[in-house]
Amino acid sequence: MNANQILNMITRMIMRKIINKGINAGVKKVGSVGRKKSPPIQDDYEPRQRAQQMTHAYDDDPAPARPPKPAISPQKKAKQAARRARRAAEKSNQR
Repeated sequence: MNANQILNMITRMIMRKIINKGINAGVKKVGSVGRKKSPPIQDDYEPRQRAQQMTHAYDDDPAPARPPKPAISPQKKAKQAARRARRAAEKSNQR
């Protein structure tokens, strides 16, 4: 091999690495467009300690109470009943 061939070989290797890094970075960037970014990591010890205390505070409670369901208006109840009746009638007509 002469010096020109060795120089071409080394140049190709370097260019191939550079181009592949750029392509990989672009693909990662495009692939992460729809994802949400993760929250920043907290370096404070105190908030983590408080969070751990809060999670352990409920260990004795077998089942935490659920919040009450919001009240459904009478109009919404009537719409739901009408939908259920319509679906039931459609099912009975299909049989």
